[in-house]
Amino acid sequence: MSEEVKVEVEEGRKRRKASREEVLEAGRLLGVIARVDPEIYEYLEEISERTGESPINIIVNMVKKYLIIQKVERSNINIDQLMVAFDLFRDLVREAMSMYMSLATAFFNEMTVTLGQIVESKVQERLKEIEALQKPDEAVRKRLMNTFLNILEPMMYEVLKTTFKASGVKVPESLKLKVPVEVKVTEGTESKT
Repeated sequence: MSEEVKVEVEEGRKRRKASREEVLEAGRLLGVIARVDPEIYEYLEEISERTGESPINIIVNMVKKYLIIQKVERSNINIDQLMVAFDLFRDLVREAMSMYMSLATAFFNEMTVTLGQIVESKVQERLKEIEALQKPDEAVRKRLMNTFLNILEPMMYEVLKTTFKASGVKVPESLKLKVPVEVKVTEGTESKT
């Protein structure tokens, strides 16, 4: 066995041992909770079954929430002040999203103009090449323009969809892929193509 393989095998054993230790520690903690307060243990099990989360994750989340509550109580903030703080935060997030969307709009406007210029220059190059062979007509120009647009349009849609997803905004229906489906019925069975 090579040295690299031996090192990988050893690292795998260490990871399994570490995860086994974590499981044992979690079990010990749950055992203590079950002995100290069986009602809390049953509540944790109920939440775990309902949410699909491990009891340890539930405990960690509850402790985090408790610490947030303690921090709020220690800071002497009343509910009105806390709500104003949340409103302020929400307004700041909205403003940041608005700025992001404005930048994205400017970027896509510029990108669209640039892509249009690229398409036009490529069409002109091809027309010059064709012109050297023969005199092009408007139909050839349109066909070339459509060919380049057919290549660039899907790329634009993908960039737009990625930007919408990254910003957390729902992707408009107009950008979703529409796949034509043809249903053929033969001898009582359906098949989709």
